[in-house]
Amino acid sequence: MWGASASDIVWIAHDVGRGLFQEVLIYGGCCVSEDDPEWACSKCGTEIYREKQVPRTKKDVFTRLDAQFNEEEKDQIAKADSVELHFSLGMWIRNNWIYQQDEEDVKHLALLFGEDSPFFQADDLSGRIIESYQRHLRAIKKK
Repeated sequence: MWGASASDIVWIAHDVGRGLFQEVLIYGGCCVSEDDPEWACSKCGTEIYREKQVPRTKKDVFTRLDAQFNEEEKDQIAKADSVELHFSLGMWIRNNWIYQQDEEDVKHLALLFGEDSPFFQADDLSGRIIESYQRHLRAIKKK
């Protein structure tokens, strides 16, 4: 999942410009709704959707992340250095739960993970979420 070549989907009304950036853009057509995918894999065409709502509790964060991974992937995440996950899981967290979301929801998420400064950095918050998720996975493994 994390090594896929995701491309932005560009919604255009006509065929003008179609094919110009075929390696980095996927053309979606002219009808746009709230339920359309945000990206697609440029190799296989799998559509990728942006999550619309920021988790409200740590349990919700962990439940949503657990649903993304199989047991082997969870083991790898638990054992990884959190810095190694910055451009994969961290990017997913930033793109889905931090960037382009309601400011108050993101501030609430930041407070859940100890970011009480109004000037927190998205990178720092995603790092705190990853480290907390890793502790969660390790605690489950010990049981």
